Amino acid sequence: MDEIIKKKIAIVFSYLIVGGTEESLINFINSIDRNRYEITLFTRRIPENYLKRLEGKVKICYITGTDIIDYDGNIIKDNTIKKVIINIIFKIKLHITKNNYKKNLFAYKTLPKYREAFDCAIAYKANYIEPPILLSILNTKKKITWVHSELSSNIVTIKEYSNCLNSFDKIFCVSQRLKQILIKYYPQTCKKSEVFYNILDIKKITDKSSERIDENDLFIDNTINIVTVGRISGEKGYDRIPDVMKQLVDNNYKIKWIIIGDGPDRERIENLIKEHNVENNVVLLGTRENPYPYMRACDIYVQPSYTEGYCTTTYEAKILHKPVVTTDVPGMREQFESGKNGLIAESSVDGLYDGIKKLIDEPELREKFIHNLENESMDNSGEIEKLYKFIEE
Repeated sequence: MDEIIKKKIAIVFSYLIVGGTEESLINFINSIDRNRYEITLFTRRIPENYLKRLEGKVKICYITGTDIIDYDGNIIKDNTIKKVIINIIFKIKLHITKNNYKKNLFAYKTLPKYREAFDCAIAYKANYIEPPILLSILNTKKKITWVHSELSSNIVTIKEYSNCLNSFDKIFCVSQRLKQILIKYYPQTCKKSEVFYNILDIKKITDKSSERIDENDLFIDNTINIVTVGRISGEKGYDRIPDVMKQLVDNNYKIKWIIIGDGPDRERIENLIKEHNVENNVVLLGTRENPYPYMRACDIYVQPSYTEGYCTTTYEAKILHKPVVTTDVPGMREQFESGKNGLIAESSVDGLYDGIKKLIDEPELREKFIHNLENESMDNSGEIEKLYKFIEE
């Protein structure tokens, strides 16, 4: 029997840190059929815990300052006179321009071309970094980029970014709302844009949620225990939590809010917790490799974000059948029918307070959400077929 010739996929993800997009990347890679496709991941950094979670064979190539280290540990350089001149030109341009997108584009123009050809290459973020890397160093038949969040105003005004999007054959958006926003700013992307929901491993999440929690005294009886999981950064809305908690405490609710994650905004949130005198009610637990037992143990899961693409943690909470209160941000109305399987609140401190208060005051509503989630189909593993179809067509 003839051996199947695998098609080659390159995935570019510059820096892997703790976050929802990184989680979706790992799940995405693990979903790809290794009998049909060979995967190479190009990155500047990947933490050990993410490396351990990659299933099947994945070749890792590291991008350094002006070189690439391939999966065999060989340093790929281009020391030809032509390349040296090109590097000098782009380094000069790099120091002159104030445009962030151009800075990244010029920086990656100095990298050598990767020698291996691919059937498909994916820039897993449609941002300043991944697309320029892919366009600069990879030889590929087809190019895909992924939109995970709302495009910021400093991107949508850049002509070069429009040209960059034009260079891709397919643009996958993780929610209908993000697709609408993309097409609004870049109408030319309409025909090649498609929704591709983040893939989650339901069995793995359910199994891992049964693991033991070390902090036995963390969840208190006769108290409403809230959990929020994610990177502590500005867009996630953690600065709203101390204010919401202050209102709940002042209105005599017995409540505890456990935050799992870390990030650049942590110190500011710690200060806000102290300013609102809710240190006994809000716990910054830090990063946990397995957050699912904490999610499973909570009474209410809350997502206070200012913006999202298609929130992974709320979907994980749905898989674990937890009542959810979330702000009304992109992607949430594709996950929840407010009042039926979750509660979508106005994106404000008062909106969050009202939503949480409603679920506390109406335990029958929480039970309704749980019942409906238990009977809702969560499996979206079929999304990966969209990738296969694009590569094979």
